[in-house]
Amino acid sequence: MGGIVAVNRENALVENVRSLAAITALEGNDRASGGLVGYNEGRVRASVSLGTVYSRGTAGGFVGVNALTGTVMNSLSFTDVEYADFSGDTGIFAAENDGLMQGCAYDAANSCKKENIDVGRITVSGVAEKSESAILARDHILYELGFEDSTWQITDGKMPTLHFETLYFDALN
Repeated sequence: MGGIVAVNRENALVENVRSLAAITALEGNDRASGGLVGYNEGRVRASVSLGTVYSRGTAGGFVGVNALTGTVMNSLSFTDVEYADFSGDTGIFAAENDGLMQGCAYDAANSCKKENIDVGRITVSGVAEKSESAILARDHILYELGFEDSTWQITDGKMPTLHFETLYFDALN
């Protein structure tokens, strides 16, 4: 289960996506759950995950499992990860990583609110714990993560949104 994609297959690309999802995976045998992608064999770039992942199986704030062929680059997670009757790996950004992760960040203060999550359970190279203010600094998002100004609405100190979201919600009002 994923906020946007359940399984991102090899050679597929998920790019410039923002997920605000509440994922609930009550079956312990679910392959993997993630705030943006459940199981990643392909590529994910310049994306943001917010919301909650509640699982009895493998669960990650951004991606549940990043497989050997999977690549996650320049992405952010603000997803709260919770589990019940623990039966799988849990990670603030990724529960399992056999692939490549580079230039990613998560906000540990907001991503891991329950005491029973072991922040040190998995170490993912290329994923940094940063404060919310450091993650949401406009220069960090644009220049370090490579988010495109033409695609994203980026304001210092605020969560990045896609331009079409602003246009859509303005049209509704």
